[in-house]
Amino acid sequence: YDYIKSAQDGQLDIKYYPVLNYLRKALNNQIYLRESSETCLLYISGCNSIVANDKNFPVAEDCFSQYLTFSETGSETLLGYLRDRDVVMLLPMQPTKIGTKGYERCMSLIIHPRESPIAVMSIYSEETILNALGFSHLPEGTYLQMTADDGRILCQYPQAVPKETEEHCYKLESSMTDLEMSVSLWIPKAYFSQLLRPVRLTGLTSLFIVTILGVALSFFLSKASVRPLHQLITSHDVDQIEESH
Repeated sequence: YDYIKSAQDGQLDIKYYPVLNYLRKALNNQIYLRESSETCLLYISGCNSIVANDKNFPVAEDCFSQYLTFSETGSETLLGYLRDRDVVMLLPMQPTKIGTKGYERCMSLIIHPRESPIAVMSIYSEETILNALGFSHLPEGTYLQMTADDGRILCQYPQAVPKETEEHCYKLESSMTDLEMSVSLWIPKAYFSQLLRPVRLTGLTSLFIVTILGVALSFFLSKASVRPLHQLITSHDVDQIEESH
């Protein structure tokens, strides 16, 4: 990066194109073990160049015309986010085309620190995000919604949340302050009832057994406590009969 960090005129000299290959290699070394994103981009603002996992773009605009296409977000908007400083931006989930692959629903994260000349853009598939949230372990009828702090709906799965959902679902919500967003889950109440059914059954069974044991023990103790008195009364009656004779 030292070779090109002095380039601040928005254009990379052709003699420095090979440097982008070294940057791409360094990028791949950094993200090799993560294997979570579909692709990752470095935007170098000084020379207006982009380094991706498997391709370089000395002119950043070429990346969004030849390699990366978003169905709902234009290239100028994307470049604007990449060029802005002090940015943490999540793009809404949308069909995205990467290279020669077909369109796939993806969510993208752009981070550009205030003091850094480099922005990072990571693109994650909907499947990856759902797996990270453990959505496959949740029951049918569960809804997911991600909302940015500014009110933008970033993701709704499997579809927009129906109004009547809150009547028969519990809502779980968590804020993600670093990403300036919140995640909400609507999980059917019937699912929790099903989970608690064995616990309730065990509790009722235990209560029934304790009740039966309590009644039996009470009966036994009551009989044991009145036995001496009963014997005394019986003995007294017999003595009275013998005296009368």
